[in-house]
Amino acid sequence: MDGLIQFFFKYPAFVFEQGEFTFAASRAMILAIVVAALAALAMLVTYRRIHGGMPSRDRIVLMAFRSALVLLLAF
Repeated sequence: MDGLIQFFFKYPAFVFEQGEFTFAASRAMILAIVVAALAALAMLVTYRRIHGGMPSRDRIVLMAFRSALVLLLAF
């Protein structure tokens, strides 16, 4: 077991014995995820309103690129 812990976490198990080790997200991270989800939802609603001559495939590609850009800028 010690070898497995050292393989994944770089340090031997006794380093982690006195502390509490969790993978919980902080409140700030949860807030950032919620804000990003709301921004993505707002983009989706905006793109759904476009009724121009663009094929839906092009709108999907544009939405994916812009969503990726917003996520890149947010994080």
